[in-house]
Amino acid sequence: MIFVDTSAWVALFVRQDEFHGQAASFWDGLRRKSVTPLSSFDVFGETLTVIRGRAGLDQALEFGEAFLNSRILIREEVDGALRQKAWALFKQYHDKPLSFTDCTSFALLRKRGINLVFSFDEDFRRLGFSVNILP
Repeated sequence: MIFVDTSAWVALFVRQDEFHGQAASFWDGLRRKSVTPLSSFDVFGETLTVIRGRAGLDQALEFGEAFLNSRILIREEVDGALRQKAWALFKQYHDKPLSFTDCTSFALLRKRGINLVFSFDEDFRRLGFSVNILP
């Protein structure tokens, strides 16, 4: 299983993104190896906002439909207990410019015991996760 972060979704759905080619190639590799992608509804919301701002409503809607209707993607809700853990991480890493969504992702990854992340956000690597490595 691999966690898919906002930056990866944006790179996949915004063709002008500097990482689009890399993202598409990595995604194809995941599909070939039958690696199950996991993401959260927090990441979903953040991604919709970023894509709409960078590429417009139509691209955001395309992403939204793909995310919500995917048969291979595991979509996870971040519950209250996990939000509390995310809040503790947000306070703990006061020296790093992390978004709260990043912190909910870190908490979810730790809860699930997942180390693999598909992302172009260096914060995941800084916190010890394996980024953009095919299993």
